[in-house]
Amino acid sequence: MKKDIIADEMHKVEILDFTNDESKLSEYLTEHTPMNIWDLAEADLTALTRRFISEGLPDPRKKVIHKNGPFWSYHERRSDYVIGSTISPGFSYIQAHTDRLSDIYLAADVAKNAMFFLQKFRKGDLERAVGYCAQYVSSRHVLTSRQAHLKSVTRGRLTLRGSKQGAEQTAKKRETLERRERILNEMRRLIVKGHTPKNAAAILANRKIGTSEGANRQIWYRYRKKL
Repeated sequence: MKKDIIADEMHKVEILDFTNDESKLSEYLTEHTPMNIWDLAEADLTALTRRFISEGLPDPRKKVIHKNGPFWSYHERRSDYVIGSTISPGFSYIQAHTDRLSDIYLAADVAKNAMFFLQKFRKGDLERAVGYCAQYVSSRHVLTSRQAHLKSVTRGRLTLRGSKQGAEQTAKKRETLERRERILNEMRRLIVKGHTPKNAAAILANRKIGTSEGANRQIWYRYRKKL
């Protein structure tokens, strides 16, 4: 490794040259790069694998045998192969059998990129490792952003639904109060003229005011003191 320093009165830049010395570059990156990205990729790959398996899907890291349908099995030995079948990586099978906009499809993309990133780095293929790392971070961002957006949309829908229901309930309550007030006012007007509550209630019911004579009388006796 060669080290050059370029400096002026206000700045200082240290340049490290790892040309033709990939092993030293690997050691340097391992020592000086925060391990969060490796730990995160490992954790994501483990968690997503468990999720796929729990939903009846294959381990994205293993090869599977299938006939482009819902049935599959792991391809671990040559004897596992069945004529007419297709052998695919687990992540590829998952993506081929899920909607491109689904969480599962995007999660399989994250798992694939995390897996290749870790594999290439461990083999010392740093150029490809960096490429897959970038793809991993990008695909992870797409998945987490989508999940956050859907949660926000769901909360928005619930809020909108709650607001709509609240408005409907308020309107219904107002309508009930207005109908009750009309019945009470008409009942009082008729009673003042000499009608009994029963007759007044019947007259209103015949005029299609209130649901029935009995309901009108019940409203009168229950709410008349509030007039």
